[in-house]
Amino acid sequence: MPDNPAFSETPALVYNNILYRTGVLLSMSKKNRNRQSGLPFIVSAAAAILYTVLVRMVDVQPIGPQNSEVGFARLNGWVFAKAGSHTLFYWLSEVLVIAAILLAFLFALKGLVQMLRRRSIARVDSRILLLGVMFVLVIATYFLFEKVIINYRPVLEDGVLEASFPSSHTMVTMTIFGCVRAFFKTEPGDNGLMQVLLLAGTVLAPLFRLLSGMHWVTDIIGGCLYSVMFIALYRTFLKTPKTGGQSR
Repeated sequence: MPDNPAFSETPALVYNNILYRTGVLLSMSKKNRNRQSGLPFIVSAAAAILYTVLVRMVDVQPIGPQNSEVGFARLNGWVFAKAGSHTLFYWLSEVLVIAAILLAFLFALKGLVQMLRRRSIARVDSRILLLGVMFVLVIATYFLFEKVIINYRPVLEDGVLEASFPSSHTMVTMTIFGCVRAFFKTEPGDNGLMQVLLLAGTVLAPLFRLLSGMHWVTDIIGGCLYSVMFIALYRTFLKTPKTGGQSR
């Protein structure tokens, strides 16, 4: 046999060399994934902003109450006529948004308890602090679109024409349920039932709000897009706790 280093390696050395190279490749792949972890947020944010501009500019016609102008007028008019207005779904959408707000309040309370026990906000579970940031961003977005009117509601509330885009019920409910669902994915143990309930609430919220007759379909889609943006932002910075006791 020729005196070649390749032939002189023992099977154990060859095996260890393969493991080492595989580990290096996996490490590089993980780093690349981490560098791209913000991509879903960037894409969803761009989609939400572009969609908002389109709703304000495309097929704008005075089809709303008091001749209020609505973007994508033909689509909105057709869907509204087909979906109708249902009191049952109005109250179901109210129940979901109240449940979401209560859930956010529970996490805020949990964060407050941690801060008082540990005597420092810096020692509060970072996932809970991040949830708080998302809730503040949702509230800020709501007030922004109360000032920057894109669409008005298809119905009057107490004789008043109100801002309708994006659907705040849809945005709030989906964002809270979606972010909390991502939170529970980092928790140890079996929380499959909670995952199912949160997913169901996330899916049903826009459907119930559409059938309530309180929004145009483009408002519902806008609420979905902005909630996806917030969930993607939360997941971008979400970290699995190193110790099981961090969330206590």
